[in-house]
Amino acid sequence: PNLTTTNSYMFNGCTSLESFVIPDGVTSIAVGAFYGCSKLTSVTIPNSVTTIESQAFSGCSKLTSVNYMGTLAQWCNIDFGSYANPTYNTPGDTLRLFIGDTLLEGSLVIPEGVEAIKNYAFHNYQRLSSVTIPNSVTSIGAGAFAGCTNINTIRMRCTIPPSITGTSFSGVSNNALVKVPCGALQGYLINQDWGNRFTNIIESCVNVTTSVNEIVMGVVNGGGTYSEGDTVSLVAKAFPGNHFVGWSNGSTENPLMFVAESDISLMAIFDTGEVGIEEVREAYKVASENGSISISGTSGQMFSIFDITGRIIVCEKIENGKQYLMPHNGVYMVQVGNCPAQKVVVIK
Repeated sequence: PNLTTTNSYMFNGCTSLESFVIPDGVTSIAVGAFYGCSKLTSVTIPNSVTTIESQAFSGCSKLTSVNYMGTLAQWCNIDFGSYANPTYNTPGDTLRLFIGDTLLEGSLVIPEGVEAIKNYAFHNYQRLSSVTIPNSVTSIGAGAFAGCTNINTIRMRCTIPPSITGTSFSGVSNNALVKVPCGALQGYLINQDWGNRFTNIIESCVNVTTSVNEIVMGVVNGGGTYSEGDTVSLVAKAFPGNHFVGWSNGSTENPLMFVAESDISLMAIFDTGEVGIEEVREAYKVASENGSISISGTSGQMFSIFDITGRIIVCEKIENGKQYLMPHNGVYMVQVGNCPAQKVVVIK
């Protein structure tokens, strides 16, 4: 019959066992299954495992590689018994935990959709320096990050503080930076589990400021204050008789979407004239030499050259190969008809 669970103390004291691949289909690793396997250095755990019972790897002092064949979300959902996680048994900065083919170290980002981080999920795993908890998490179990002494930043995406126990973050400095969503600070401070555990809880807000080069040409929808990690969507809308050219950061995407990470100011650049959907898109080439910009490969179409602030330098019909002297060194944008704007660096 297919093996679905190991027996208690199944390999107890097997000091000659150096590596082991648990067969796919096993759902439970029993109490003390690898107890005292003092030479065991590597173990592979299939994603079929949902339970690892108490002291399953106790005494495996040389275990340096744990290869879990499932996803990070599945790992968070394993029911670990007391001291069952193999990360507990060796110094956490020595052991390497692989989720799939990825070594888990540095920044740990729990994926959205995970509702609970189970007991002892990352117990004593000292390769972690920061952790991000998604809004979907409602509970963090006992010992989940206990012994993770190098964690210095905890990014909470949860607007409502998830439940924690007295040992969820045991060993993590009470002065670790805890960044919470905009508007959620008071909820964390008055929550006894969080407010009494951490002394450095701050609100993590990102200001997205928008403007336009000419207020009579168009408007930007979006912008304002976001929580760190939120997705920002900015939409530039041209008024009749005008068209959208691009953003001050060089992007021509509309809507412009990005993750809020730090304060940013963006200008939407508009130009006069409608862009006809039947307009011919001719091939053209933009070049820069001796402080000038030239356009070749097309002739007769309207084009614009504007600086990084959105100020229009040239707006006329193209004369093939004509050189346009720029007022100063820097980055300029060239827009031909309804083709995407091109970024050009001018050096005299």
